[in-house]
Amino acid sequence: MGTTLAVVLMVVLGTTSSDVWTKRAATLWPENTMENVRIHDAPNHRSGRGRGQTIENVGVSKGPYLEHENFKVLLRNTEPKTGTTALEWTFQALFREACAEFWRSSDAKSGNCSLDQDKGNRTYSMDLNGSKIVFSAMHKHYLEFQGFVYPMGPIVGLVKACMDMGLSGWSSSCAEFAEAGIPAFQPKEEEQLLYMNIYRDPIAAATSWVKYSAEKELGHEELNARVLDICDGVAARIGLRARIAWKILPEKGYSVYSYAYESTVGDQEKWAADLLRAIGLHMSADSVRKALDSVSPTSMKHLLEDAKKGLVEDLPAGLEVSGTNSRKVGMATSKGYRTLLTNATVASCRRASLKHLPLAMALKYQLG
Repeated sequence: MGTTLAVVLMVVLGTTSSDVWTKRAATLWPENTMENVRIHDAPNHRSGRGRGQTIENVGVSKGPYLEHENFKVLLRNTEPKTGTTALEWTFQALFREACAEFWRSSDAKSGNCSLDQDKGNRTYSMDLNGSKIVFSAMHKHYLEFQGFVYPMGPIVGLVKACMDMGLSGWSSSCAEFAEAGIPAFQPKEEEQLLYMNIYRDPIAAATSWVKYSAEKELGHEELNARVLDICDGVAARIGLRARIAWKILPEKGYSVYSYAYESTVGDQEKWAADLLRAIGLHMSADSVRKALDSVSPTSMKHLLEDAKKGLVEDLPAGLEVSGTNSRKVGMATSKGYRTLLTNATVASCRRASLKHLPLAMALKYQLG
């Protein structure tokens, strides 16, 4: 499988030799095989195979509906600056537009759609004709699975200890604590649970974090120095989280939906279609587009500008008129760091981060 992947990447991305990448991968990731990289979908959701992954396929003629009676989506185990807040805003927008579509449909005569939110706990829900879906972003950076809780601070400490011992973030040795602590999944008859995880190019995530957390505008040299200082740690944590999401959780019976941040700034409609199928929400393509447009970087920037002028009082969770959360909205790009970092910084970060990632992710970001 590793050779096959290298050949495919060579053809698509212009690599000179598949043997070079296969041998290099065997050196950097000796325990890693493509069999370990599985992205698990929500239970019983429609895969859409054979009909194309577009939002045109998720609409229905009479009005929106939910496939599951009681479905809960939990965003957990995700590194900061990978698009977690944007996902939170997207769920709110999708719920809002689905309800609006329902009230315009013929189903509104005999049914009901209502929305609820707990901004303090970053939890949002929609009740549609008696079927309920809940999205929770509380503790999105934690390892929190059915009673097992490991906050962000200790995760940083755990990964630093792994790095001090020369361990890869993706390695089974680094993941031993989480693997031992996370309980086997205990299903509940009254609800279905889906755990979500997002990953991103570690250099982009590190650059975004440095810009977000800085108290002032950084000069070019200082920005590069700070990114160099943290990029290997960010990569190691992304690697550890990937092992938990792709390997440990599925083996313990959890349903996991994992996706790359870059897919949200590439073909966004395909990303939305995949997401809607995973959570079992059917709504028209027009409503999906309206939801996506309402939380686009441009729309959110305008919202923030209006709030600063006093025209808007109630901002969504994660967005504020001052402080670090006033810097959350940027122009979403997957390669924006290339305009901010030197080639030497990028090359150094790439070398430091590759060993911490699963093979598929490492090759994606090395060659992408």
